[in-house]
Parts: sequence; C-alpha cells; structure tokens
Amino acid sequence: MSEPQSTLEPDYNYRVVRQFTLMTLVWGVLGMGLGVFIAAQLVWPQLNFGLPWTSFGRLRPIHTNLVIFAFGGGALFASSFYIVQRTSQVRLVSDQLAAVVFWGWQAPAWPCRSATCWATPRPRNTPKWSGRSRCG
Repeated sequence: MSEPQSTLEPDYNYRVVRQFTLMTLVWGVLGMGLGVFIAAQLVWPQLNFGLPWTSFGRLRPIHTNLVIFAFGGGALFASSFYIVQRTSQVRLVSDQLAAVVFWGWQAPAWPCRSATCWATPRPRNTPKWSGRSRCG
C-alpha cells in the first residue's frame, strides 16, 4: 500500500500581496477621485479656485499617472506575486526582496505623483530646458 500524499500547502508570502492590494485600492481611490474632480472642473470652471496649479491641464497628468502606474501597476504586482506562488507551489525566494519591490514601487509615488512637484509654475523668462529642476 502506498502512503497518501501530504496535502499541506506551502507557507506562501501573502503579506506582500496584501500590501500591494491595499495600496492599489488607496491609489485607485485617489486617482479616480482626482479624475472626478477634474471632470467636474470641465462643467464648473469655478472649481479652479483661480489658482494655476489646480487647473485641468495641471491635474490631468497627475490623474493619469495615479491611475495607470500606481493603481494599474499595483494591481499587476499583487496579482503577479499571488499567481507565481500558487502556480509554482513554492514560496517567494526572499521576503526581503519582495518588500524592496513593494517599497520601491510605492516610494516614487509620493513625490512624483503629488501635485506639489509638477504643479509648480515656472517663471516666464526661464527657458524650457534650462537645466533647472522643476521641484528644486
């Protein structure tokens, strides 16, 4: 008689999957909420508040980056980390490397996807490619 095969599941790393899923939801709400706000600006131009950095043209790139890269990229990473472990039936090689991937994907999100950096008006007499940083 042969022994029954063990039905124990490997100890998968679901922590990074949960982290990516949570941040996907956060970035999705922020990005889509900003999209609703800039769509409302097209109907009610008073929502610009007379400030140049709240205009449709300044906020639309932030909205698209939030939705495409933060929301879409986070969902792609979450599903990839989940599917790779389940289909190969082994745990990820390194929990620390998975954490580096998570924080490496989230870290650029705060300064580069925020309105404070890209919505800073440039003085009119500054050439477009003057070598001056937009944020500094």
